[in-house]
Amino acid sequence: MRRDRHRLSRRVAGVAAAASAVAACSSAPASDVDPAAYRAQVDTICRDALADQALLAEPADATGVAEFALAVAAGLEAEAELLRAVEPPADLAADHRALIRNTDDQARRWTALASTTPDDTAAFGVIQTEILELGLGRDDLAQEMDLPGCRRTSG
Repeated sequence: MRRDRHRLSRRVAGVAAAASAVAACSSAPASDVDPAAYRAQVDTICRDALADQALLAEPADATGVAEFALAVAAGLEAEAELLRAVEPPADLAADHRALIRNTDDQARRWTALASTTPDDTAAFGVIQTEILELGLGRDDLAQEMDLPGCRRTSG
């Protein structure tokens, strides 16, 4: 798990550097941002984050849930930071902020899940439901924004 988190950190750092370089080179106002370039950049960030999350080993038992949940939360936090570095076109600015907010909210819920014992089935179930609802909301937003790589659930 630690190796997966280290690999995730290196990958996030590389993508962050690339996003920063693109942001630094862009002096165009938000209204001049090319929607296709924006979508390609955000879609890549999302796809990379999902690929990194897929590398995490599923917890074998209840004792591994907290570590797994914290690793997922860290990946979501890194993804949100990368998304913050992207300048959206003016007509997508509100949706872009909503995507970041959803990603931050998911990270917070995964962190909460890490501190909840699986033996407390009621509390654990509530947080799992909240995570699922946030994932579905993200999917709706990703579809609306034409960002297929940002979908979190199947279907």
